[in-house]
Amino acid sequence: RFDKPVIIAELGVSGDEARQTERLVDAGEAMQQYPRLRAAAYFNAVNVPNSHMSFLPDWRISEGTFQSFLTAAQP
Repeated sequence: RFDKPVIIAELGVSGDEARQTERLVDAGEAMQQYPRLRAAAYFNAVNVPNSHMSFLPDWRISEGTFQSFLTAAQP
């Protein structure tokens, strides 16, 4: 309705590499449905301790998983 670009400010997938790749390829393919989407920032780090989680999710991904995501996100 506002005809403005959209940015995903923080994206991350924890788990083993197979799970991360599958989820990010799915996300990349889905992103193609949003023509105003211009960027996505991936949170490539281990979550810092906080009072909301009893564990520390590891969002880091491999270069191969990142490349799979980029390929899937291309129109």
